Amino acid sequence: MKQRRTNSSLANSNRNNNATATNNHENEENRQALVLFFIVLLFLVCNVPRIVLNFYEMLTINAFRENVNNHCFQLPEWVIITTSLSLLLMTINSSINFLIYCFLNHTFRTEFIRRAKLPFQCILKLIDRTSNLGQRQDESDPVTMNQELGEIRKPRQVADV
Repeated sequence: MKQRRTNSSLANSNRNNNATATNNHENEENRQALVLFFIVLLFLVCNVPRIVLNFYEMLTINAFRENVNNHCFQLPEWVIITTSLSLLLMTINSSINFLIYCFLNHTFRTEFIRRAKLPFQCILKLIDRTSNLGQRQDESDPVTMNQELGEIRKPRQVADV
């Protein structure tokens, strides 16, 4: 009877673990879908002005050429404003994707922070090692200096000729 309860408890525990893993997997997929949705939405919002301008240029290219040939070159004011706005929005789109990944994707954020710290950790270790060299008691010993720098090798011996 005791064995049957143990097996039943293990089966329930396995079911709970599987349900938790499935739930975590679904949450991660939902989070990734949200990231993708925001990136596509941002892309559309930021690129619609440029697309509108492209259609306008395509539809009015012949009239534009005639105006240029007649030395009457003038764009409508809304085209000039929309061109500046579209350039700004496309720049924002390129820049903000990184922030979306950082805010909405925990794995990306964690890995980015870990990798961003690496160069600074190396610099701090180098500074720490070089500051420890000044505190050494025997500064004339090249073997000790090389060992403290992480280079365990003995200096070459110069043979008397």
